[in-house]
Amino acid sequence: MDKLHSLFCITLAAIACTVVPAVAILYLLQGDRFGGVIFAILTAWVWNFGYREYRKQRAQT
Repeated sequence: MDKLHSLFCITLAAIACTVVPAVAILYLLQGDRFGGVIFAILTAWVWNFGYREYRKQRAQT
């Protein structure tokens, strides 16, 4: 279960670092501020979640 959890966190971080900011930038470039802001908030939330999970994993080892 621990390896599965680590894989989930790595996958989530990869998505957060690539796809979500790219979508936010695309929305902003098209002039849709609302969509860009929503995806920017989502990016910050996912990065924060990933960092907290990383810190939990580091504290356990």
